[in-house]
Amino acid sequence: MVYKLNEERMFCDITDGIAIIIDSETGIYYSISAFGIMVFEKIIDGYSDTNIAIALVNIPNIPSDIEDKFKQFTNELLGEEIIIKAKDGENIGEVILDATVIAEGDFELKISSYSDVQEMLIADPIHDVGPEGWSPTLMEA
Repeated sequence: MVYKLNEERMFCDITDGIAIIIDSETGIYYSISAFGIMVFEKIIDGYSDTNIAIALVNIPNIPSDIEDKFKQFTNELLGEEIIIKAKDGENIGEVILDATVIAEGDFELKISSYSDVQEMLIADPIHDVGPEGWSPTLMEA
């Protein structure tokens, strides 16, 4: 199966090993563990889940239950509607995983959700920005 980012709902930024995913409909945002980011990038790049699983099981010292954890991770991403099934296409190339992330030995595939700024993310404050930026006066109006 091949998946893609649910671009209609999700904004995703991955920079310097940190992923922030924001659900534009609910205002919930997500973070992913370092190892999870590496796997998530392969998922949204269009690699098949089969090719990703093959790459995972071939990592030295990987936990024996990594395939189950990968399925759980994928199911959680689908359940949160962060990813959706791609209608067509598959990156059939070999999945190459980042050796620096693997060297850390933390093989956790974890996604965390946060709702602490949910109201602010839904409020769409971009419309309150004037030529000089955000202004308390504009925000009070």
